[in-house]
Amino acid sequence: MTQKLSFQTVTIFSLALMAELALGLVLGTSAEAQFRPPNRGAPRTTAGGATRSGSCITEKAALTALVPKSKLALTTEARPTFFLYLPKTNAQSAEFTLKDVDENDIYRTTIPLTGQSGAVSFQLPADAPALEVGKDYQWFFNVVCQPSDRLRDDFVTAWIQRVEPDQTLLSALNSAAPRQRPNIYAQAGIWQDTLAALTTLRRNRPSDPTLTEEWNSLLRSVGIEQVPGGPPVGQLSLETRPSPQKRN
Repeated sequence: MTQKLSFQTVTIFSLALMAELALGLVLGTSAEAQFRPPNRGAPRTTAGGATRSGSCITEKAALTALVPKSKLALTTEARPTFFLYLPKTNAQSAEFTLKDVDENDIYRTTIPLTGQSGAVSFQLPADAPALEVGKDYQWFFNVVCQPSDRLRDDFVTAWIQRVEPDQTLLSALNSAAPRQRPNIYAQAGIWQDTLAALTTLRRNRPSDPTLTEEWNSLLRSVGIEQVPGGPPVGQLSLETRPSPQKRN
């Protein structure tokens, strides 16, 4: 049974942070992203952030949701991009599910696996429902080891919440160079958009080793230590299918 909690509205910037961002933009700095986690965690439910190991992972590294220790990541996007570490596996497909706090399915999709491994990303498509501001959503990524026995899935789960960017954040982003955007999001505690901004930089500058170093440093800063490699280069493709609206 889901336990509902009420939380205070997330504050995007303190006065000190506003001054710091303004100074950084004036000086043109491009320091690596320094993440400041928001002062809250994921909702308390019977199915909190978790990992389960199945039988089809063929390397020591584990399937890992790339989220802070709280298992909650913030985003400003209506249809955000999700990130995880996908180890080598002989599975042919995975399943992504997004649920609300009452465990209703919001979106469900099948993801073909064709030998990808490493940090991967996928974005909610245009036909998926938009995340509502201020609401928590739990997401699951299941590697389907044996389609006939889903209890053998290898899976991870975490939470995401959409927040409304304030005018200070919007102004900072609008006046920033692309190289500065990850740190602006990180200072605001908006984890999901920090990773997305770094990933965009990596795709535009694949030979820049500093971006891999910054990615790995960012992950270590939130306790993710055992993930080799750097930011995703490509995205997993999604195959939308009808899904039930209620979990029984």
